[in-house]
Amino acid sequence: MKTFMGKPCKFGHDGERYVNCRSCAHCSRERARQHPERNAEWKREAYASDPAYRERRKALSRKTYAHVGKSDDYRNKRRKRNGLPDPTRPCPALCEICERRKARILDHCHTSGLFRGWVCNECNLAIGKLGDSIEGLMNAVRYLERATKQ
Repeated sequence: MKTFMGKPCKFGHDGERYVNCRSCAHCSRERARQHPERNAEWKREAYASDPAYRERRKALSRKTYAHVGKSDDYRNKRRKRNGLPDPTRPCPALCEICERRKARILDHCHTSGLFRGWVCNECNLAIGKLGDSIEGLMNAVRYLERATKQ
């Protein structure tokens, strides 16, 4: 947590200071940026020698990776949090557009918010770049037809 102390540090930074150690936040960032090897080395040593530090890091890791193994539950909660609709059918083995076996993501209409289907990231980006509309897709089809006739 940071706070504003009202007086500059010895290097003249007028910014925030960390509450727990009162060090200047700007100076701390600069030290970490200038000596990344020292920071990593300190973390390795602290993890090896300090049981309290090790437990804090393990607890943070458990919290960060708590969704592993609970994939369906975690994905549903994440979808709701991100404002995505609930899927109306299960995820198929293949992308519904290119029919290749790739990771599928939930595709939804940005105007109505309704679930459209399961597509790979490449197909989802392609639809988006063509304006998320049938008109944009048809323009691309006509372009490709003209190009192949030449």
